[in-house]
Amino acid sequence: MSGDPGQTLGFVDLEVPDTPAAPLETGFDLGETLGQGGMAVVRRGLQRSLDREVAIKSTREPSVHQGRLVAEGRITGALEHPNIVPVHDVVRDRDGALHIVLKHVDGVPWADVLRDPSAVHQRFGIDDLETWNLDVLEAVCRAVEFAHAHGVLHRDLKPDNVMVGAFGQVYVVDWGVAVRTADLRSDPTAHRRIVGTPRYMAPELAAGDPARQGPATDVYLLGAVLYELVTGMGPHRGLGVKAILEGIPSFRVALPDHDAALVDLLARAMAPDPGDRFGTVGDFLRALRAWRRDRAARTLLRQAVLGWEALRDLLSHEAADRVEVYQAFGAVRFGFEEARRLAPDIADDTLRDALVALARWEVAHGMDAAAEALVADIEAPEDLRAAIVACRGEREARARRLVDLERDLDPQIGRRSRAWVLVGLALFWTTTPGVNVLLGTPLPTSLALLAVIGALVYRLRDRLTATQRNRVLVGLVSAAILTDVLFSAAPAAHGVDRKLSGLMLTGANAGLSLAAAVLVDRRYALATVSMVTTWLLYDRIYPYSPLGSTANALVVSIVTLVAFGVRPSDFRRR
Repeated sequence: MSGDPGQTLGFVDLEVPDTPAAPLETGFDLGETLGQGGMAVVRRGLQRSLDREVAIKSTREPSVHQGRLVAEGRITGALEHPNIVPVHDVVRDRDGALHIVLKHVDGVPWADVLRDPSAVHQRFGIDDLETWNLDVLEAVCRAVEFAHAHGVLHRDLKPDNVMVGAFGQVYVVDWGVAVRTADLRSDPTAHRRIVGTPRYMAPELAAGDPARQGPATDVYLLGAVLYELVTGMGPHRGLGVKAILEGIPSFRVALPDHDAALVDLLARAMAPDPGDRFGTVGDFLRALRAWRRDRAARTLLRQAVLGWEALRDLLSHEAADRVEVYQAFGAVRFGFEEARRLAPDIADDTLRDALVALARWEVAHGMDAAAEALVADIEAPEDLRAAIVACRGEREARARRLVDLERDLDPQIGRRSRAWVLVGLALFWTTTPGVNVLLGTPLPTSLALLAVIGALVYRLRDRLTATQRNRVLVGLVSAAILTDVLFSAAPAAHGVDRKLSGLMLTGANAGLSLAAAVLVDRRYALATVSMVTTWLLYDRIYPYSPLGSTANALVVSIVTLVAFGVRPSDFRRR
């Protein structure tokens, strides 16, 4: 037996029924040849009545294959499915030869492009050739499943018999050796002939045994097409058709370089015994889809693992950018979750490892809330949980310290108490010169001032020590009173000159006022300027005069109260 192992073998001769039809010349115009095989040729045609392009299939030898052509037309015409080329009519020409009028598919045979990624990209805009081929195979499966539901076997499924339209439409064509299962069962011996294409042929087809032919036969052919998609060639090879046919019964799928799930799928689809194959095309299609989902899941998982390695490298750098870190983590999470969505049973710790590592990184940066959110849905290590708790404690302690510091620096806290102390101090300073004249010595007055201010500070201690501002001012006021006592007692005890004593007292108070300006608020420098200015004026105009001393103290008190921001509203109870 000779011939092309990729070409269809055999027709079964049937009696040609007397089917009335219009003469071909009167209804159709024939054009160029679109394709041809060993037994038939397909030409472009124009159906003049509808002004539409059609495809017209004719036999090379009308006297031999006319019956088969009619059978093909009737079988295909009964199969109305989106993936099966519609039959419009069966017509005779003037010589009585029959022709099938088919829908014209503006496309390309699948076999011409299934290994040509550039052609697929140019024609259909598809870059993933493997995925596209598998999508086409699924469409073929749907067409064959439909045919089986209507009791028809194709028996010659191969990429050459699949057309892909310009917009990606998939059509199973060339039903020339198709047969109704009812015909096989009614008289199996009537169809004993080898039919199909040797390169893809099932063992029962190679043996010409119609009794063993059924839906599992087409399942074998679909498996053979899948075999070609993943290996680049049909499963059955040899020197000549006879050698190929003889080797088909002993063929076993062996693909050591492919994943085990695919090998199992092909081995079952192409089992030598039809009873060991998938029972239906639907079963094969579901297994094919499951394998595709698992394969896609494994691909996503591999990408997630690579992303995890990149993330781990990022986390090892102390100055890692947060945006970059979370972009890398997002890629890991997306890949793993998509893989889990496609294959819910997939087992892998990549995402957990990434979550734990990122949570540790967040803890190291003091972000306990982010770390806790990351591990909320997983079983995190105990040491990580403990680290998150410790980090939270440190953060809360820092927050409390910040609140205390903010309160410590709040100028409104203790404002009323400060006002009372300052007003009391101003009254004593202003009345001191007159009292000193009456008593003859400044010491009792200074001691009384110290006692009164001390009592006032003690009474208002909670408010006056509530903030840093208040504590500094209380300290400075206390230092000023002690200085006043010291310099009041010095002239009497040690005979220090009163002018020198006054100068030293003014200088000390000015220094304390300047300290307030530096430590609390620069506006307090006004008190320093006023002290020095009024003392100089007092020394020149009213030296040692009680009136001058009172005027000096009054000016300094007013300036101090203004500088310290004392207002009448400060004395209202809030």
